Amino acid sequence: MRIPFDAAWRHHDRYARALKLLGRYGAGDWLDYGCGSGYGTQYLAGFTTGIIGFDPDAEAIEKSVGSQKIAYSSDQKWVTRCAPYDAIFMIEVLEHLDEHDLPPLLCTFLDIVGRPAGRLVVSTPFCTETNRDPVNPHHKIEYGWEHLRKLLKDCGWTTCTADFFPVKWTDGTTGQQAIVLCQPSKNT
Repeated sequence: MRIPFDAAWRHHDRYARALKLLGRYGAGDWLDYGCGSGYGTQYLAGFTTGIIGFDPDAEAIEKSVGSQKIAYSSDQKWVTRCAPYDAIFMIEVLEHLDEHDLPPLLCTFLDIVGRPAGRLVVSTPFCTETNRDPVNPHHKIEYGWEHLRKLLKDCGWTTCTADFFPVKWTDGTTGQQAIVLCQPSKNT
């Protein structure tokens, strides 16, 4: 493996939970947004007919392993041209983005997801209140539930359901993780 086993295990668990929340497999085109080196994209590929892994880090994309069902790119315009997507996955991405960059991205997803059946699946650390100064040096923000729901709603997404579960972080502390399933709002 190209990453430590414990990190891969934690992330694969989140991809598995995201699939369970999505509740449909085997058809459609999916987008794994913020895929890194693509190990999660490879996992998702076993459950759909085609998937694109996107990450803005071209070096990470170069390390990914494609197949007949998987394409990778660091070119967001190309990823947009390949739309529509039946599902967009953002597994462990929100907390790495600047708070002001997320709303335009969520609005862009409305333009590239197939409607009305398209879905957005988000996995992120969950806090009681939004934390703009997280302990993890790689995180820029960790969202509280009400803040995240309002942000999704303001960007045209309806929260369908969420899965909250306890996790042990890399530094040995414990916390809570959220996986949220969204659909385009009817009024968008």
